[in-house]
Amino acid sequence: MYKDIRFEFDWIRLGVNMLVNRLTAWVMGGRWVSLASDRSLALVSRGLTLSGDLKISTTRLQIDGCVLGNVMAKSSIVTIGPSGYVVGTVHADTIFLAGQVTGKMVAAGQIACAASANFDGHMLATQLSIQAGARIVGTMALRKAGLLPVPMQECA
Repeated sequence: MYKDIRFEFDWIRLGVNMLVNRLTAWVMGGRWVSLASDRSLALVSRGLTLSGDLKISTTRLQIDGCVLGNVMAKSSIVTIGPSGYVVGTVHADTIFLAGQVTGKMVAAGQIACAASANFDGHMLATQLSIQAGARIVGTMALRKAGLLPVPMQECA
């Protein structure tokens, strides 16, 4: 009996993942994003705390848990969800912040802060967008497009 229930939950979980994937594709402008690929998405889930530096080479990183250290995401989109928290430096192509960051955010492209964002530190990017309601304490700087921050060039 318990085995049958576990099997049904696996199918429900698979259906929910497919629905989330299709909604993500719709939000991303019709581009299909496969969660089945091992290089497409890395996830730091809620309730998980990572201590130390995190280097990834996936195309997307979703942080809903806590990272105590630097995040080096070469040619990636990093999303820090509403429950996500990072203490350290975040390096990526694009950074979407809806949670909390204490430290630095360095993007080769854009940094976008949602209304729920809470940031304390220094931002460096080619484009910055901040929604009303976001709490930003610190400094911001824009740099010319195409110039990567020095630490990212060292990782290449």
